[in-house]
Amino acid sequence: MIDPKRNKNNLADRINDDDLNDEEVKKLSESLNLRNKIRNIIVLIIVLTILILIIVWLISLKASKSRSYSDLENIMSEAAEKYYGDNKELLPKKNKDISEVSISKLINNKYLKELDKYGDNMALCSGKVVIENNDGQYVYIPYLDCGEKYKTKELYREIIKDDHIVTSGAGLYYMNNEYVFRGDNVDNYVSLDDKLWRIVKVTQNGEVELIYNTSYDTATYWDNRYNSTTKSTDGYNDYSISRMKEQLNEFYDTFKESDDEDNLLSKDTMKHLTSYNLCYGKRSAEQNVNNNSLECSKTESTRLGLLTVSDYINASLDAGCSKASDLSCQNYNYLASTKDAWWLLTGKAENDYQVYYVTRGGVIKYSLASDYYSIRPVIQLNNKTMFKSGKGTKNKPYKIK
Repeated sequence: MIDPKRNKNNLADRINDDDLNDEEVKKLSESLNLRNKIRNIIVLIIVLTILILIIVWLISLKASKSRSYSDLENIMSEAAEKYYGDNKELLPKKNKDISEVSISKLINNKYLKELDKYGDNMALCSGKVVIENNDGQYVYIPYLDCGEKYKTKELYREIIKDDHIVTSGAGLYYMNNEYVFRGDNVDNYVSLDDKLWRIVKVTQNGEVELIYNTSYDTATYWDNRYNSTTKSTDGYNDYSISRMKEQLNEFYDTFKESDDEDNLLSKDTMKHLTSYNLCYGKRSAEQNVNNNSLECSKTESTRLGLLTVSDYINASLDAGCSKASDLSCQNYNYLASTKDAWWLLTGKAENDYQVYYVTRGGVIKYSLASDYYSIRPVIQLNNKTMFKSGKGTKNKPYKIK
């Protein structure tokens, strides 16, 4: 007799039921085996999931300990800012003055942990943080040296690497004691605040001169003062007393003080700009001296300027381009193709009211200072500006830290 307490829904119990025939027992056995296999698979999946989660957790613990070299550079800068915040008397006092603090000093004074705490690969690294007074703003520049694994690199060093220098065709040339980009297809793009600039040259001191990739703001006059020679408001072509100087200084002050997203440069990027000698001497359209000696007969310090005639001529690879009057200067010249005509910095030597500009087709011409053309600002990045990434192409421009 079957026990009335037996659970008829339990396959194992039902198989032992004397009322079942052999065929029914076989089917119940197969069902029991299938159920057991499914249960075992579910258990296995659960166990494997737990193991995977444990492994991921362990990896995340390891990753949280190991920082990237870039992370460590940021940590060094933050530590140095705290150190100098507590020791303000050590900050560089004058413009262009520098001070520095070593990693070991930051560690000894408890502003930084031992480097192996940031990752096993950091244990043998050394370095320092350089602080520069840049027009009253303090710039903290970390230098990290981890041997063959990693070393902080300045932007200018990345640009002038040996395999970047050419002696023919479009590219980077060494001329006039500077590294100058020449030709129409050159990899000289830099991204600042997500805006594209072009590298004109790297100076002998390692400053990187950039020109904005297109025109900025609306067209304007170079100068519109009353000129006693022409007896009209044709303006003067002396930059030191021009409206253009006032306009560029106004741009600079706005960028430095305001973080408006429409600004050409952010306040953070402005810290990387260096003051340089703006060359505004005059020249004749027929003079073929293009080392800026004519333009640099007059100079003044600035942080925002315009391009000289010499620099525009040097950007062309056409052998027939040697003076401002040569129409061939528009050839093989990355600066030539723009949607607007734009002002150069140089005045015409023969009078006091005409200034050179570049047409939309890339030809150098001159006109009254009171005429309206666009502005393509020129800046120089400090030689301590650090390279972050990029190859200088339009799709992968150089980026800075």
